[in-house]
Amino acid sequence: MKKIIAVHDLSGIGTASLGTVIPILSVMGSYVCPLQTAALSTITGVFENFTFTDLTLHIKETIKHWKQLNMEFDYIYSGFLGSPNQVGTIIDAKKMFGCKLMVDPVFGDDGQLYPTMNNKMVESMKELVSNADIITPNITEAMFLLGEKEFPADFVTIKEWLVRLCDAGPDTAIITSCNIDGEMYVCCYCKKADEFYKIKCCYHDGSFHGTGDIFASVMLGAMARGQEIKEAVSLAVDFVSKAIEETKKLNSDPRLGVAVQKVIKELL
Repeated sequence: MKKIIAVHDLSGIGTASLGTVIPILSVMGSYVCPLQTAALSTITGVFENFTFTDLTLHIKETIKHWKQLNMEFDYIYSGFLGSPNQVGTIIDAKKMFGCKLMVDPVFGDDGQLYPTMNNKMVESMKELVSNADIITPNITEAMFLLGEKEFPADFVTIKEWLVRLCDAGPDTAIITSCNIDGEMYVCCYCKKADEFYKIKCCYHDGSFHGTGDIFASVMLGAMARGQEIKEAVSLAVDFVSKAIEETKKLNSDPRLGVAVQKVIKELL
């Protein structure tokens, strides 16, 4: 059983971050050790007046305690951070435990930064990405990481972006939500194999919060149980689509996020 440190926030309302990471990785057979970066009353961006508590000191002390216990880990999976000051702690943890680091650089979508994020977080995330083995930005996050101003319009440009992201440090870069000619794709590049590939996604009207967390969790869960990266990405794409389809059937408040519980058994 692989042990994974899940470095994410926890929101009281809105299915995202640890609310999806823990159940997905657990049902896929990994032992999940949550490292909470922030506590929020709700997810950001869709609810007004949400509460936000930065837990930077907490994650430093937790890592210190785990080291004292001689714990060993296979992966660190970093997502939503509560402060740019947490980046150094995550990098230190990777070196301390000698494990692989997957970074989902959560800081924006739809061409804009999330409410709790700023340019300092983007710059700090660049440092974290340079220490990662795998990264999974959405197209907005990739744009900010590379200092670009417009979304790519073709696969040639997307591949160039992926290569540049890998040149910064990671061996594998995966960009989600790539819109090319009205079709959605997940695009991947593995530096070691010099392989680029794209996987078409089903397009769903509407806004579905937390899908990036779901995608990355399923992908890592598949890799942790021995599946190749391409197979893991395909599984994650299919699962996200099925989860959205089930959510649409519920006709519930879209701010609550994706109903992962309706399809999670398919990951067993």
